[in-house]
Amino acid sequence: MNERDHTGRTLVLAGGAGLLAWWLLSRRHGATDAGVGRDVGTDATPREEPARRSRCVVWIRAARIDVDGVAHDLPTVVALCRAAGSAEVHATGDAITGQVVKVLKALRDADVALFVSPDLARLVPAERSP
Repeated sequence: MNERDHTGRTLVLAGGAGLLAWWLLSRRHGATDAGVGRDVGTDATPREEPARRSRCVVWIRAARIDVDGVAHDLPTVVALCRAAGSAEVHATGDAITGQVVKVLKALRDADVALFVSPDLARLVPAERSP
């Protein structure tokens, strides 16, 4: 019988795989800790955060309204999106049409820029009624 002992080859392959895994994992942390071009050794002042976020993401569901993944009532949704300045609005298939219209009208009346799909845009006209 021809039985060969491949212990050396197995150790080299396992060691190489472990070294590769360590290198890949250490690169992820290195990019976030110091960063490329980040001036760590100076007394640089931190950047000021903008007063408004770019956009809140609203999901209208059958039993609730989610803003950025957290359920809120309609006045809170309007306040959060007004602070952000714009809203990306989506509705699930089980959302009630009247609720969708109510949310879209409330956001539009609060001067929130709406980003919606054509299916939702047809529910509420772009201009306000007098």
